[in-house]
Amino acid sequence: MSREVGERLVLSANKLSDKDDKENADSVIQLALAENPNLFKQLKEVPEVCEALNTLMKPELDAALSKGRAEATTELAAAIKRLNRGDTVEKLIADGFSKDIVNSAKEVIEEL
Repeated sequence: MSREVGERLVLSANKLSDKDDKENADSVIQLALAENPNLFKQLKEVPEVCEALNTLMKPELDAALSKGRAEATTELAAAIKRLNRGDTVEKLIADGFSKDIVNSAKEVIEEL
C-alpha cells in the first residue's frame, strides 16, 4: 500500500458518520495496519492523519484505558491487602505484582 493510499484510507474513514460504516472502515484500517505497520508509523507523523487515527480509535482507546484503570485498581487493592496481612514487598513482586503497584500500595499504607 502506498503512503498516499494509506492517507486517503484514514482520512476518508474519519469522515464517515454512520456507526456501521465507521466500524467497517475501522476493520479495514486494522487489516491495513497489520499488513503495513511501517507505513502507519510514517502516517502517524502527518498531523491530520494522526488526528484522524485518534478520532477513529477513540472508542477503543477509551475502553482500553478504562479496562487498564480497573485492572490497576484491583491489583493495587490486592497488594494493599497482602501487605497488611504481612507479605513482603519481595514476595508480592515474586508473585507477579508489578513493582510500581507494590510501591504504590506501600505508600498508601504509610499514609494511613
